[in-house]
Amino acid sequence: MSTRWFVGSALCAAVLASGANGAAVPASPRLVAVELQPEDPSPGGQFVAIANRTRGTIDLGCWRLHSTTATMTIRAPLALRPGKIALLSPDRAWLGRVDRVRLIDARGRQRDATPELADRASDDRIWFREGSAPWRFGRTSLGRGVVAGRLLQRLPSRC
Repeated sequence: MSTRWFVGSALCAAVLASGANGAAVPASPRLVAVELQPEDPSPGGQFVAIANRTRGTIDLGCWRLHSTTATMTIRAPLALRPGKIALLSPDRAWLGRVDRVRLIDARGRQRDATPELADRASDDRIWFREGSAPWRFGRTSLGRGVVAGRLLQRLPSRC
């Protein structure tokens, strides 16, 4: 029997409220889950989840995600309300078995990054983090209030 980790409103509350040792964390969107899943190159086989830790709605449209092999752009518009999570899926595989993801805002500033992550297991486990805890490899649920978004290979003209 495997342990199932649940993320959702508890994750959002932890992400919004505290950092290491309970200290306040500067408000910013944050990478909270990554599915490398190189064994499944179909659309939606890989994804990145971003939590909105700010007190206002953020349009993630035209923000970019950089991996070691590709750059994907978040399809605009994508309004993400406070405490909500955006689940972003590509049309093609863009993450490798060992990869690192960086979140870049529309002005080109890095807002968050993962450490180097690896998935050689070919199963349904993903990388995720809760609050200020380190990244873990396991099973989880993102909970309610997840907003679906698309990752585009090319930079749209409206960006």
